[in-house]
Amino acid sequence: MQPDPAAQPPMNLDQLKDLVGDDPEAIRDLLETFVKSGRERVQALRGAVEANNAVQIRHEAHSIKGASGNYGAMRLYELAAQMEQDAARGATAGAAAQMEQLNAEYTAVERYIEGLLAHN
Repeated sequence: MQPDPAAQPPMNLDQLKDLVGDDPEAIRDLLETFVKSGRERVQALRGAVEANNAVQIRHEAHSIKGASGNYGAMRLYELAAQMEQDAARGATAGAAAQMEQLNAEYTAVERYIEGLLAHN
């Protein structure tokens, strides 16, 4: 029986701990930074999608992909990578739908982080 992907946390903190160690204060600071910069990047990506600007979509999606990969938010990473690849080919027709998926996943990651921060 396969585990339900919806039941899996949207982020693997072990990946972050591999980068910075098991220092709770450093992890907290990094998670707070991820939330703050993540909101800004998602907002910038939404603006690029609304402007149908493939170059800017690629740039913003790349930024989100890099951060989410480092922080262990792999579903967010995959969604951003797909948007980046599509924009690199100039394919923006599905960007609005992709943006909604990415935004939903980012929101799930953000809520997960906020829950962690509230308990630590």
